[in-house]
Amino acid sequence: GERPSAFRLVQFEPFHFNPMNVKRFKDISSRFRSEEIVCFYHKEAEAYLTYRRNLGNQAVFRTSNRTAIKSRKKASWMWKVEAQVVYNAGSHIVCADSSFYRIKHIVSNRYLIQNGDKLEVTDDYLAPGTLFSFRSFAKTSSEEFVHNLGLIYIRTQTGRAIQQHFEEDTVSATSGADSPIAVG
Repeated sequence: GERPSAFRLVQFEPFHFNPMNVKRFKDISSRFRSEEIVCFYHKEAEAYLTYRRNLGNQAVFRTSNRTAIKSRKKASWMWKVEAQVVYNAGSHIVCADSSFYRIKHIVSNRYLIQNGDKLEVTDDYLAPGTLFSFRSFAKTSSEEFVHNLGLIYIRTQTGRAIQQHFEEDTVSATSGADSPIAVG
């Protein structure tokens, strides 16, 4: 079956980290910006969104217990959220159905794309289905921005949520197992 999925964006490498700014401006420094390298962590399945060329064009969830911020992450988990237009590069990622972003896999240089009821990757960043928006997980939240480790939904341009397609035992699967992704 399928069900809506909550994700956490985990910063892959805080290369711009400045302890003084974090201490003085906690709220601003916790906001994600486009062009930052992130990992999409599926909270319920305890899995990272991943892509490897040997999978063809299919993106999958890869289960892992590497959830600590400082724990080593795999390169296949590295994604970049790109602003739809160049002049918005580096701006804060907004939680709104009207703000769209492209999700680029760093290692392969390919873009996440909605292809019917599944997620794949493509070389054509302008292809229909490559735009996604983010929404806060909390129903009552008026949260305007995506924050580091905050729970979010990822939605396609057509308004469908990215979900995990799972069998009943997938959530408790051993580390390293792949599971497919559905668009609901």
